[in-house]
Amino acid sequence: MRDPEQRESLLHWMARHIADEGQSTEWVCDMTQLIRKVTLSFAAKFWWFIIQARLSPHRRTIL
Repeated sequence: MRDPEQRESLLHWMARHIADEGQSTEWVCDMTQLIRKVTLSFAAKFWWFIIQARLSPHRRTIL
């Protein structure tokens, strides 16, 4: 994003919707940091699980 104010606003919005209240959200602004699942909200943990299960090559369902 070219507008730094708009970028900052977007990052704060993302942090509010992804992370639990009161948890550290530096990883939202600094993409080099690891995402700690402890800081995620329940909804984000739910989607993390769904996406991880879908993308994981180790878990294949035999039909």
